[in-house]
Amino acid sequence: MSSSHSLDRPILAQELVEHIFTFLNPVTDPESRSALRICAYASPSLCIISQKRLFYEVILDHSRNIEDTPPTVSPPHLALILDTSPHITAYIRSLKIICFESPYVADPDDYTHWLCRDYDVSCLHLLVNLQEISLSAKTEPPILQINRSQVMWGSIFPAIQKTLLKVIASSSLTRLDISGVAQFPATFFHTLPDSLASLKHLSLPELKFSGQLSTINQLGCPTADRLLSDWFSSQSTGFKHPQLDSLSFVDLSYMKHTMMWVLDPRCPIDLTRLRSLRLLFKSSDSINKGFEVEVEDISRLLRLCAGSLEDLHMNVNEEPRSMCFANDPVLNPN
Repeated sequence: MSSSHSLDRPILAQELVEHIFTFLNPVTDPESRSALRICAYASPSLCIISQKRLFYEVILDHSRNIEDTPPTVSPPHLALILDTSPHITAYIRSLKIICFESPYVADPDDYTHWLCRDYDVSCLHLLVNLQEISLSAKTEPPILQINRSQVMWGSIFPAIQKTLLKVIASSSLTRLDISGVAQFPATFFHTLPDSLASLKHLSLPELKFSGQLSTINQLGCPTADRLLSDWFSSQSTGFKHPQLDSLSFVDLSYMKHTMMWVLDPRCPIDLTRLRSLRLLFKSSDSINKGFEVEVEDISRLLRLCAGSLEDLHMNVNEEPRSMCFANDPVLNPN
């Protein structure tokens, strides 16, 4: 009799069960993380749903600490997980790599970020379904990130550099955040394959340009414009440009040349349909030095996306920055 009753009990549709599980967030909520682990052992069907939620987002750091919020996993441990359970690679859609240096280091002069060491990150090549990659410090609000030291791209171990670029280029990304790495090579955006045409959200750091253009911050505008023009002429073209929905500059105070790159008509990033723009500055002091030039550049950027822009966020540390665009006929038609 009891067996008959158990068979007659209504069973929730799989789609409804999966929807219920979307309310559990293992990244921000330790209780959700614990519940998903328990469900993973309850039945084969719940195991799959739980694993999809648990491994949707992977946060990579030098050490494994699943008790933290958010939990982090080390490269060796991620490699072990993917080796013993290869089906999990299909569940990982978001990869976030902690790139900001820790503020709690006892001796900063004797500290080397783990990305600058010979770590084996070859397991990242197995992540073929990534939609989001972040080289940043998404464990903290952006306003805290900009007061932390970024990792210099040139100091990252060469094998890790190669892996990161290959993973980014081979993924069908919709979101890319590289704001945690200073001096990221601008040439990379000029060699983007068509697979990155789906990119919609981009967060930029200070970019690095090769040759004489690397000293652009110390050059006058006419010289910088000429060097930038020569640099663009040497870059590849002919691929489909990503058409962005949102663009963020984490520290615009030291990104004069990156802003010039974005504003150039030959930039491989299409901003004509941009809906969200975030401009974060590290300090008001750095803005006041040459502030008029930066206002002019920002005015040009706003004019470029004025027809589609819906959200504009500008911040200096924790206080919004008021900037005067009174003389701009597009932004202030009256």
